[in-house]
Amino acid sequence: MKPNESSKGWLIASALLACVTCPATGAIAAEPQPWEVGAGVGWLDPASKRNLDGGAAVVLTFGLRFDNAWGAEILGMQGKNDAPVGTTGSDMAVLGLRGLYHFYNRSSAWTPYLSFGAGNTDLRSADNETSALVGAGLKYALNDNFSLRGEVNAHYGFDSKATDLSLFVGVTYQWGKARAPAPAPVAVPAAVAAVPPPPPPDTDGDGVPDNRDKCPGTPRGVKVDATGCPQDSDGDGVPDYLDQCPNTPRGTKVDATGCPMKLTERVSIKLEVHFDTGKADIKPQFSTEVKRLADFMRQYSTTKVVIEGHTDNVGGTGSNQKLSERRAQAVAQSLVRDHGIASDRVQSVGYGTARPIADNKTADGRATNRRVIAQIEETVTRNR
Repeated sequence: MKPNESSKGWLIASALLACVTCPATGAIAAEPQPWEVGAGVGWLDPASKRNLDGGAAVVLTFGLRFDNAWGAEILGMQGKNDAPVGTTGSDMAVLGLRGLYHFYNRSSAWTPYLSFGAGNTDLRSADNETSALVGAGLKYALNDNFSLRGEVNAHYGFDSKATDLSLFVGVTYQWGKARAPAPAPVAVPAAVAAVPPPPPPDTDGDGVPDNRDKCPGTPRGVKVDATGCPQDSDGDGVPDYLDQCPNTPRGTKVDATGCPMKLTERVSIKLEVHFDTGKADIKPQFSTEVKRLADFMRQYSTTKVVIEGHTDNVGGTGSNQKLSERRAQAVAQSLVRDHGIASDRVQSVGYGTARPIADNKTADGRATNRRVIAQIEETVTRNR
């Protein structure tokens, strides 16, 4: 490379870039347009290891601006000197695809930017090679469509490991975005004192307007829900202000005062659970029997039950007494633990071998006697 020619080229290109960056009187910021085409002149400075001279270049660009910050463009730079083809100092050209990031400021006509991408460096005296392109530049908006532009770049060749430099200045033309018409002036009416509309009527005074009140005529002072209906905390269907028995358990049948109904009829239920010899475990097939008793006691919440345990005559009297008690306790505990029956409503007692209901001399008879039974019979008064 000839140092004097390269230095001269960079001086000329630097002068051109300085002209682009000179402030212009009266310039204002322009809204970026989507499409952009540009042309200019520049200088290509090959790396020293290429043994090529630097020289002037023609530059063409074609780009797309995605938004105020991001864009992409195709860059082409073609340089040529007077050396014969195939000898030192032959043609050099660059073609690249780059992304651009603009530091856009709406209040300024100046827009600095960075560029990065990849391209192809064409060397007449050697093979083409792929290059990485990075650079920095500055755009100056003359108006909505025309801008001046200057840029400095580095081109790194992946094959030669050589870094070439370039600089160019030029003019760009942007188009593609229609300018919005200036808004028509809006007449500002004279200030008028706002008169709030009257509140919607609330005849029963429960805080819920009549147009949303599903329970009109609620007595004064009664707490209501969002629909204007009296609250029913325990879910028994009787509003709290009429409920004389608050917190009634769910599912309990109640009267008009919200209290559990007293039976006016004779009701009864019988439980019978059988066990294996020497065992006090409730077999799975009898679980539904225990649940049926629990459901009855939930329905009639004043009822209580005594669980009776029995055995056959196999074994000693003392051990059978304890076994009968364990059997009765197993059913009682299941009512309390598994079905939520209050413990003060359940008692258990064991009778051992004292109350057989079948002949203990046979296997069937002994199986019948290994049992737990319970029976509830109540007469309660219902409100009619």
